[in-house]
Amino acid sequence: MAGKPAWMTAVAAAGMAVGYAQLPPPQAETPAARLINLNVVAIGAHDQPVADLTADDFTVTDAGKRQNIVFFRRNGDVPRRVATIGPREFTNRGSGRSAHATVILFDRMNDSMGPSGAALDELGHALERVETGSDLYLYYFTKQGKLYPVRPMPGGDTAAPAVRSNTWTRDAKAIIEAANNATFGMRALGIDEGQLIVMTYHMVGVLARQMAEIPGRKSLVWITHGVPIVIRDVGGQPYDFTPYLRRLCAQLDRANVALYPVQQTPPGMATAGMPEAQHSGLGSEDTLQQFADLTGGRASPGGEISAVLQHAMNDVRTSYQIAYQPSDANWNSKFHKLKVTCTRKGVKVQAKTGYFAWPEEAVDEREAFGSLVESPTDAAEIGLRVGATPRADVVHLVMKIDASDVALVRQGDAWTGSLRMAIAAYNAEGQAQVSSVTPFDLKLTAAEREEALKNGMGYEHDVKLGAVVRRVRVIVLDSRLGTAGSVTVPMEKVM
Repeated sequence: MAGKPAWMTAVAAAGMAVGYAQLPPPQAETPAARLINLNVVAIGAHDQPVADLTADDFTVTDAGKRQNIVFFRRNGDVPRRVATIGPREFTNRGSGRSAHATVILFDRMNDSMGPSGAALDELGHALERVETGSDLYLYYFTKQGKLYPVRPMPGGDTAAPAVRSNTWTRDAKAIIEAANNATFGMRALGIDEGQLIVMTYHMVGVLARQMAEIPGRKSLVWITHGVPIVIRDVGGQPYDFTPYLRRLCAQLDRANVALYPVQQTPPGMATAGMPEAQHSGLGSEDTLQQFADLTGGRASPGGEISAVLQHAMNDVRTSYQIAYQPSDANWNSKFHKLKVTCTRKGVKVQAKTGYFAWPEEAVDEREAFGSLVESPTDAAEIGLRVGATPRADVVHLVMKIDASDVALVRQGDAWTGSLRMAIAAYNAEGQAQVSSVTPFDLKLTAAEREEALKNGMGYEHDVKLGAVVRRVRVIVLDSRLGTAGSVTVPMEKVM
């Protein structure tokens, strides 16, 4: 991040608010100890999520070695208790819900057999059965190789003639028909099979980058005829697209996206050995299964769209967040197999089955803060409460962080953590200027940790604002988990 802009001048805080566990003074930025962060879905009878498990109910092994769980939390729709706030206080827990989203990608580019009328009709029926579409979004991957937003995510292409009502699923069939008319056309000539696969992976990656701007866990339902993992050139030599698949899975994982592929088979083409089937991407069940395995989703070759969509929406609402800290020798650029199991009888576990232990930092803090600044909504993975009081030519901010949402890892007699904080100010046009990132490396005694878990962690900051500032957003990032919290403070409610 850049240095402090002209409109913002930090002034030393006068003291901590009573009842808050004080954050230490800002330090020079140091790399945070890396954690492996897993989103886990527990599934019980009738394929329904199990929502009452504890950390003791789970076992995690990495490359066959059992790991010690250092962070555990349930991510769900159960409202969290929010204390009464004052007229100049703001919180990201006002709704009582964690942020999440489900995105549907209908892939028309990989349908060489013509329009997928049956699948689109099935999608329309599935959407009409969804009670509310507030956290549900729909895109087409068109035969022209573009993403078409039917119902875009917040902050998406505002110029597109897209559906934005939260009740849009009631009119799903009419909306789909209009989108079909708007995207009608044939695939461009001269695109060979290899180019088509690369274009497909690129476009899913573009969508993943957009999804990364939404805080919390996301599900991507990819309705497709599939892409093969190996093809042969004109000379009969095989070409393996596994490296592309691995890079895309890593990108989806960083964006906190689980992939739910649904493979569609055109009528009369169920035999994967037919040449036509190979060119339409059929027989690629292994590709789609790997996408699901490496991102923690569920593959459904030939599955019903309605059932898969319901699974994706349920899973994203009732998952568990589990983290462990591997040794420094773990980061050897090799593929590591993961296994997460539950000791409770009759409970199946859905989680990613492996990862690539690349030595570079898993969390790109610059990219993470950029997404949080641009996001149209506040992040709620870390509970955050901000009080704002005008004092002469400054606004005094009192920030309280929910310590139960922060990874505090025991190291000897101390509990350590790593937070990063920044403040963004927006003018009337929504343009933002961002302060430099302030690092807080935590080292708490057992008593200090208990105090933080009970009353939260507090920090005070004075900010001098210019007349052009309309709102201020306080952003906190947990460098170890890659999770974040933010609160937006409208200046008209403070001054």
